[in-house]
Amino acid sequence: MLQKMSNYLASKIGRILKMDKEREEIIAYGAFGLIQTLWSLVLTVVFGLIFNVLAEVLIVSLTAVVLRKFSGGAHATSPNRCAVLGIVVSGGFALIIKSTAANLNIAFILVYAFAVFTFAYFTTSRYSPVD
Repeated sequence: MLQKMSNYLASKIGRILKMDKEREEIIAYGAFGLIQTLWSLVLTVVFGLIFNVLAEVLIVSLTAVVLRKFSGGAHATSPNRCAVLGIVVSGGFALIIKSTAANLNIAFILVYAFAVFTFAYFTTSRYSPVD
């Protein structure tokens, strides 16, 4: 469905701007990326609103997006599966954060956050970008 939408959009833009087929394919590729990103964002916001974890799920998702740019990794077999898998993972983390954050004191959270940041920084700087 997303591929059809991006191809349709690219053909419309290509006809209006009198582009050749190669340029239409480039437009279709960009349109696909944009539509996929917007679709994932809408699903993330809907999940956050339904489960009352909007701030948490957005923080987890945006952090993953920043790291994903440099880390590579596995890919789902379809764009919809990618979006759903992203929602399951980031939504799951958001629910865990929401349920446990109320029981922790600020000192523990700061020490834990520093440890996680340090680990993530060194891991990312050592192994990213992936070829």
